[in-house]
Amino acid sequence: MEDKNLTSKNNEDTPKGKTDNLDSIQAQSSIGNQTDLLNNENNENDDVALPSDGNEDSEPAFITPIKTCFKRYFGSIGPGSLRGGIFAMASITFGSGCLSFPNAVKSSGPVLSIFIFCIVLAVSYWTLTLLIKAGRKLQLNDYNDLIVATIGNKFRVFSDINNILLCLGTIMSYQYTISGFSTDLAKDFFDYVPESDTSMFKFIQMFSCMILFQIPLGLLKNISKLQYASIIGVFTLLYVIIVVTIEMPFYLTNFLNGDNTIIWFPTLNFGVLDTFAIFTFGFSSHNGIFPIYQELKHPTKRRAFKVLNRAVTLEVILYLLIAYAGFFSTFYNSPDVFIRRPDLPGFNDYFIKIGKILLIICLHCIMAVNYNIMRQSFKFMFFNNETIPFYTDVIITISTYIISNLLTFFIMNITTIFNFIGGICTIVITTFNPIMINIFSSELPLTHYTNVLKFILCFIWSALGIATTAKSIVDFI
Repeated sequence: MEDKNLTSKNNEDTPKGKTDNLDSIQAQSSIGNQTDLLNNENNENDDVALPSDGNEDSEPAFITPIKTCFKRYFGSIGPGSLRGGIFAMASITFGSGCLSFPNAVKSSGPVLSIFIFCIVLAVSYWTLTLLIKAGRKLQLNDYNDLIVATIGNKFRVFSDINNILLCLGTIMSYQYTISGFSTDLAKDFFDYVPESDTSMFKFIQMFSCMILFQIPLGLLKNISKLQYASIIGVFTLLYVIIVVTIEMPFYLTNFLNGDNTIIWFPTLNFGVLDTFAIFTFGFSSHNGIFPIYQELKHPTKRRAFKVLNRAVTLEVILYLLIAYAGFFSTFYNSPDVFIRRPDLPGFNDYFIKIGKILLIICLHCIMAVNYNIMRQSFKFMFFNNETIPFYTDVIITISTYIISNLLTFFIMNITTIFNFIGGICTIVITTFNPIMINIFSSELPLTHYTNVLKFILCFIWSALGIATTAKSIVDFI
């Protein structure tokens, strides 16, 4: 009351002209401060926070700094920026999986494959949105914490086992791809690796990469340090796709000149499961979304969905290009990792060779990102979610890479890996868990029709996953 009286008294004692001038000065100061914030060069990667309205349920408001078009799309990418998050999100799924998409199209034909692709994309995107919404609703920014809070702690153990197998399989697929590229490059540039020495060369190459790159990068715990490698990986994949797309008409002409015909609807067989597994594995980024979300500056719902939508859009465009430009180049002779295709007669394809060199570098970095996700499951299962001691972490990292390299050494086709991890493991992480989290965090009864439909989808997807894993075991035997 005294403050109000004092303010009133001061206003009465102040001449009207001076009061107007004071109000004008305060308004100009406020506008000036806001303009300075918007135009501040140092804020190009951040939104500027506005004062909160005091409502705990509302998100903080932010003003986006004014940026030129060049700075928005080509300026520096700071830690926690939107573009950094988009590339980091996309890099989790990019790798040997998408390089096998032409092989996926080969397994079911170009028409049926696009249908399977769209269904897998829709389910994957939907379950990603379920995770983000559940995380914000329960105020949890960790995949495993969401499982414990909704489904239960015992189920998290099952989930962590699947997560470890999924990450291990992903690492093995990268190692298989790197080994294949290294063998190709040794033959192309050094005329080395005759058929009798292939196994020995493969062993030496895999052991060298493990010691020099995989273990040191695997010991990094902050994946933001690999942000620029992730960006380079995206642009490397883009480069490879551009090369494949440009060369596709030449391969197609060579194919048609051989009196060949395009088979749009091949005989339906169990190859459909191969297509399903490769596409499902290609969109498996669910257990890595929260670390990226946590690293965002001002991780509001709007910014989270911005990263998700743009990353998925980028993935879809690149995936469809590599899948169909690749398939219409080699058709039903597509190799398991597409860019290991033979060169056109009389043409030495140095463009693809450059792509292989760049991908070898980038896949090592992306491998470390996947191992970091795997480390979190080790941390929960064996260390009670406490920080893993450094020397113990070193032993686990070395052991993991030795085991994965030994297993990869004896695998002759990458489809064997994708069918196994793209079955049960991927379905649990990308579909079953998110839907169960959504159902048990919902206020609706379990018998509500929306929950019943979700249970049915879980059952269908799980059945496909089991069938795919069973097929991979039969094929391997």
